[in-house]
Amino acid sequence: MGRRGSGQGVAGPGRPGVAGPGVAGPAVASSPASLLALRAPSAPSSRGPAGSRQLGWKLSAIGSVIVLVGVAAAVVLPGLRHPVPPLGRIPVARAVPGSNGLAVEPDPATTPSAFATAVSGSIDSWWRRAFGAMGLAYRPPTLDLFGYATSIPCFPLMDFNDGPPYYCYLDDTIYLPVQYISDLATATGPLATVAVAYVLAHEYAHHVQYLTGLGATVEYQEAKPGAAAERASIAYELQADCLAGVWLSTVVAPGALDRQALAGAQETAVLLHGGEGALSADSHGTLPQRQAALWRGYTSGRASSCLAS
Repeated sequence: MGRRGSGQGVAGPGRPGVAGPGVAGPAVASSPASLLALRAPSAPSSRGPAGSRQLGWKLSAIGSVIVLVGVAAAVVLPGLRHPVPPLGRIPVARAVPGSNGLAVEPDPATTPSAFATAVSGSIDSWWRRAFGAMGLAYRPPTLDLFGYATSIPCFPLMDFNDGPPYYCYLDDTIYLPVQYISDLATATGPLATVAVAYVLAHEYAHHVQYLTGLGATVEYQEAKPGAAAERASIAYELQADCLAGVWLSTVVAPGALDRQALAGAQETAVLLHGGEGALSADSHGTLPQRQAALWRGYTSGRASSCLAS
């Protein structure tokens, strides 16, 4: 439901690009040649025409290097542009006690696409307001609901089938197999809406991590391979679970779900269709850790509580 291995390409509740296999930063439109072409004509010099041309080219080359270094920093090191976002500014917006906003949505078992689209709109609206509270610009991800197989920029050499959903930061897209939605809904019964909504909210959280720079360490493979990278990946995934819980608290009032029920829905979601589950404890954390992170976000309703994930 997310990254298929830490720091390999892109992310998911479990993501190649940057929060998942292989890391590639967003394409930069300006090439060195085009940057050089933007240089200003050399001013007249006492060195004569040839000297002026040489001096102009030297200054242009220096300027181009500076520009390219700036571009590289902006693309490869998003953390330099995005300090830790002020999650504490996001107001707690719990659902009305006893309410369940997911109950009025389409049935995910019989109309999986309609349900996913409706919930996606709800998550988008909440994060847009949250970003506004932080003074940050928000752009929604694309939701790609597909049938059997599709191609993903994060995995250019393989087909992405009906496995767990995946967020690819390279194209700001959440890839969600329709069959996965209906199967998860069938497997979770009365908790179907909560289980599917959690999955979507987790992928949205990876998008938020990308936009804010919270996920830079994993997305851009800044941690050293080995134990450090594993710790970074686990923290990244647990934070996404926590942020998913924060959003969930805005539509399903805390108290309407007990801990055991929410943990069961989450367990089914991460194990379904070959999901990560306990087998990915080295990249996503253990199942108990993930359940605790989701529960913390859900019961606190505070995005700032997820900074410790």
